[in-house]
Amino acid sequence: MKNIIFFIFIVFFIPSFMAQKASMYNQFVFNKAGLNPAASGTDINQKINFAFGLSNQWFGVLGSPFQNFVNISRTYKPPRSYIRWHNVGLYVDNSSSGFMYNVGLYVNYSYHIIIKKGLIASFGIYAGLKNYGIIARADPNDPVFKNSNPSIYPDFIPGFRFTGKKFFMDVAIKQLNIFKIENFKRKYIGPLNIGTPYTYNPNIYFAYGRKIGLTDEILFLPSVAVNLEIIDIPMIETSAMFFYDNRIGAGIGFRNLNFFNTTLQLRVQQNLTVGFSYSYPLNASRYAAPNSFEFIIGVTPYGMNSKIFGAIKHSVSKSPTLDY
Repeated sequence: MKNIIFFIFIVFFIPSFMAQKASMYNQFVFNKAGLNPAASGTDINQKINFAFGLSNQWFGVLGSPFQNFVNISRTYKPPRSYIRWHNVGLYVDNSSSGFMYNVGLYVNYSYHIIIKKGLIASFGIYAGLKNYGIIARADPNDPVFKNSNPSIYPDFIPGFRFTGKKFFMDVAIKQLNIFKIENFKRKYIGPLNIGTPYTYNPNIYFAYGRKIGLTDEILFLPSVAVNLEIIDIPMIETSAMFFYDNRIGAGIGFRNLNFFNTTLQLRVQQNLTVGFSYSYPLNASRYAAPNSFEFIIGVTPYGMNSKIFGAIKHSVSKSPTLDY
């Protein structure tokens, strides 16, 4: 019975705000390029960047929010260039909530330049297509679902980033488009009223983190990320991570004081880092669906370290996925 009630809550309330919110992850420091295109390829020595992950909120409940991503890119350094470089790649993400789904396919370009010793300025953009539609989960023969065609529209995400020896700062604008949610037959589908012209509202993404070296083996990294839709309550993610000997990281975090999460990150091989996060709701939803999880893997075949980013000699920040 509690699952039925919770599913009704998801169907009628989640699409009204989750469908407009850009994707957010507990491990936003790990999934840096997925949240800001300018963060792709910030290490001049790291030629190949690859990561994928998934997140399932309220695990086990039909129609609960689910999202995943795949990101791969390559860094190009011009001949005899030591202060500027480029990065190009491909990013794919997918999310669903209730009866709604959203798939994005993007190409990425980012430009990086050292503006002074130990400080990098980065500019990037994702350009691609979004596919937004309705899942015929309840009854495939329902005329509402049968007559609701997917909407495909162009999408652009510009971003900017500062990366220093002991801090990082991200700014990106998501869902920056003026196109109505419609298909090529000009049939509209919106999250609240099928058949009504609808446009996504832009989301402003901001993140900041600071590296604090406690000892030669222990690094402390507090950080915060804010996803702000212009006409809605911002989504705020906080994180406090400790890393030991460039091998293991553990920490806690909160999302809008509605979720408490714990995170464990492990460098299992020289070129492979794995992260797992578990979230527990602090509101009434814990009685129906107490479990949420997130899993991310980062692979880096080349350029494990960068002296620019090292806060302390043996910091875990030198890991390819934790290079802050």
